[in-house]
Amino acid sequence: MNPETGKIILRDIDGDGEINPNDDRTIIGSTQPDFIYGISSSLTLGRWDFFVSLQGSQGNEVYNKLRRHLVESEGASRGRNRSAELLNAWTTTNHTSTPALGEVVSSTYVYSRFIEDGSFLKLRNLSAGYTLPVRCGQQAFKLRLFASAQNLLTITRYKGYDPEVSGGVDTGMYPMARSFSGGFGLTF
Repeated sequence: MNPETGKIILRDIDGDGEINPNDDRTIIGSTQPDFIYGISSSLTLGRWDFFVSLQGSQGNEVYNKLRRHLVESEGASRGRNRSAELLNAWTTTNHTSTPALGEVVSSTYVYSRFIEDGSFLKLRNLSAGYTLPVRCGQQAFKLRLFASAQNLLTITRYKGYDPEVSGGVDTGMYPMARSFSGGFGLTF
């Protein structure tokens, strides 16, 4: 973006003096992570048992298409709710990194402003259980009570709902649900 005018700047990749979507394309990121990782651990302390599972992805980019529709102030996004980011748009007295209102790039261009780091670390599963020895007459068995939670936490710099999107394009799909469960198990 030009900090003096608030206008978006597109690069003329092929150097012909004209910006067009066919000749001025370049790769500006990769949806493929540099690496993915995960770790899980279980621990038993007396009658208590615990389990934790973490999973992450590092080095992939995500095209935040939903953010583009919420931030750009014209075109196909008219009549929709807008992003609060627009409240800090560039003006002659407020030189910010958010382009001036009305400054829109044709939807045929995917440009770097909405390509974001999609790296993340997620707490996938956390569970705890407690086992009680139970006697019913001559029969001995164990009763295990447990609680579990899935998708508790996501650590990321990504501005969208969830950096874990299909194909590296976030169109605003609903993120993985956080769920909680509890129960019991009997061992005879």
